[in-house]
Amino acid sequence: MSWEGYDDLILGKITFSEQDLFGKVKFSLPNDDGDCIGTYALSQVKGTWSFICLKKNINASGTLTLNNLDGEVNGKGKDNLEKKIKFKISTKD
Repeated sequence: MSWEGYDDLILGKITFSEQDLFGKVKFSLPNDDGDCIGTYALSQVKGTWSFICLKKNINASGTLTLNNLDGEVNGKGKDNLEKKIKFKISTKD
């Protein structure tokens, strides 16, 4: 994940819980900035996401694109301070 305002890429594992293409997501920010929680919804190839990071008092939202061939998901959007966020989620280790 790249998030404007963070110098480095945010790497790590994201925990998903999904049912019928709707799900929850949880991840941790670097620099001890806390955890973020959120939701996403997918159709066959497109979707939306949103999350909140309570410790930093930040929320963000955007769109998703699903590659049905390899399961990779690409997302982009902005936080409430208009900082750009881009991420890629892959099922590969």
